[in-house]
Amino acid sequence: MSKISLIFFSLFFVLTLSAGAGIASDNNLSDASPGKFPEAGSREKNLALFIEALLEKKPEIQCKKILDVVAADPDNAETPLKAFFASYKKVKDRGPVVSRFNEVWKKFPLNPYLAAHGPDLNRACGTPAGERLEQLKALNSIDPRSLCAADNWTPDLTNALLRNTVECFMELRQYDKLLAFFEKWNKTADRHRLILYGTLGGACYTAAAQAYCSGNLKQGDALEKCFTISVDGLKKMEHRIADNATALRVLLFYVAYRQILGDAPIRFIQDFYRRHPSAKANVWRLSAAVDCGNVELLRQAVKEINDVNPRFDAAELRFKACLNAGMFAEAEKEIAGLPAKRHFELRRELLIKQKAWRQLCQLVTDRLSKGAPAGAGDGVVLLTAAEHLRSIPVYQQGLKLLKNSLGSPVVANAVGYVGAVLNQDLKKCQKLLEYALSKEPQNMAYLDSMAWICFKQKRYADAEVWIKKALAAATPSDGIAVILEHAGDIAAARGKNPRRFYELAIKYAPFDTECNVDEITKKLKARK
Repeated sequence: MSKISLIFFSLFFVLTLSAGAGIASDNNLSDASPGKFPEAGSREKNLALFIEALLEKKPEIQCKKILDVVAADPDNAETPLKAFFASYKKVKDRGPVVSRFNEVWKKFPLNPYLAAHGPDLNRACGTPAGERLEQLKALNSIDPRSLCAADNWTPDLTNALLRNTVECFMELRQYDKLLAFFEKWNKTADRHRLILYGTLGGACYTAAAQAYCSGNLKQGDALEKCFTISVDGLKKMEHRIADNATALRVLLFYVAYRQILGDAPIRFIQDFYRRHPSAKANVWRLSAAVDCGNVELLRQAVKEINDVNPRFDAAELRFKACLNAGMFAEAEKEIAGLPAKRHFELRRELLIKQKAWRQLCQLVTDRLSKGAPAGAGDGVVLLTAAEHLRSIPVYQQGLKLLKNSLGSPVVANAVGYVGAVLNQDLKKCQKLLEYALSKEPQNMAYLDSMAWICFKQKRYADAEVWIKKALAAATPSDGIAVILEHAGDIAAARGKNPRRFYELAIKYAPFDTECNVDEITKKLKARK
């Protein structure tokens, strides 16, 4: 830790300890005899421990010494914990340090500063969700209204507690507890409910999708109602948001669900920027404009940046905004003057968005014919084109480019899945997918690919097992619609009614550009 950090943390800690009480808060200096200092009190001793800890050079020992300071005075743990995490980044063997952290936390389970960081620390070290939830049990047992009324409780602490608790519920699939948790926190003050809606709203939408997939319609409806309450609640209170942290949380929520919330992100950030103009808020306008394909708002945001920095080049941002708006001709004009390599990369992105698969193949092959080095990205692009064109020659061309990249799980999955779609060497494709899953066993795309391999091999029972795993790992915003379509096809092959899966695929299609709603609608009509 640098000398500047040492000075900052020790000075800040002194001020924290002495606030409202004087430095010698545990002693009365007026009672001391002339020429004699009074005996050091607990605050002074703790400050000495903190300074000693900051002087320690070994990160592992320093972290443990700082935790001793926290244990000695948990009410003033905020500053020492900042120093702890600065040092923790340098620790190599983190297990013993986390164990010591948990010992302190267990001793003071209601301490908000420990609870704000403990779950993240434990998750990073692989602590199971059930154990992390148990660590938060004492704090979650308190009525949220009492918790939020405490002097040392802040909206940031609310965010940390909600985020970490909900993460555990989602990981454990405890959706009934998620519903009860939402209802309990929905009775708190507005500034804390704002965080509730932004944090739990999206989780409830994802949980609803998974409940629907499993056939639990009642639970799915209840969870989706929480999402609706969150959206309505945010809309009612958004005009009162004055701080940047809350504004950003709300904006990120709106952007994540922009496909079904329409202009909510643009409307919100424009209003917030009007009320609280700043360079930071303008950058958020810029980002929202790109994500939502709002070219006019992008021009406004760029103009304000150019007033300060005339050299700021927004060509690529305008390209992406036009792309997301479906303004393909305008997008192509934006990249016309870029260097050859960057022009190729963005034009490739444009053709994928347009689903211009033959032009995409031509773009890649023309570049390679001119002597450009072949990369794995080119091979994956050709596989994508081969899938949509149902072209075995293009698949083989892509496979040739990827022969030295099959150690990448992403590449292994791409080869395996497209091979399955085209019925090419299914046994080899299965081995590639087994390898990909050995590296990332919860990856929804890899699980879906394995299900599709089994489907193509007419192993429908195995396909059903894999597709259920894929659905359990998928979320609407990550592209669950295609997986739902596959689930419907597998259910039909098993002699079951696929209607529920096809209807859900259409419901979540706005989040998934790969989903062909017309094709799914045809399958639905064929079932009547």
